[in-house]
Amino acid sequence: MFNVLKEHRIIYAYLLGFIGVLCFAATLPLTTIALNDFSPAFITVIRAVIAGFAACLWVFFSSSGKPRSDEIKPLVVSGLGLVFGFPLAMAIG
Repeated sequence: MFNVLKEHRIIYAYLLGFIGVLCFAATLPLTTIALNDFSPAFITVIRAVIAGFAACLWVFFSSSGKPRSDEIKPLVVSGLGLVFGFPLAMAIG
């Protein structure tokens, strides 16, 4: 019984990893296509909204706990870089 549950969790982890890699791999081609019709700033904001919505859904449905107070500053810094810095730099460059 334990091995079956462990195997399902491993398959689930690989599936989530594959979806993450697939989404990241699609970032550059989809941004290039979107730049034909939208500004880099607009694309960045829309990506931030979609990412924020997905994160809220994940936190709500996975019953994740709040981050500790010593984790907040690194989360904010990395979040700003990943949500705004990377997409904007990619869309401009």
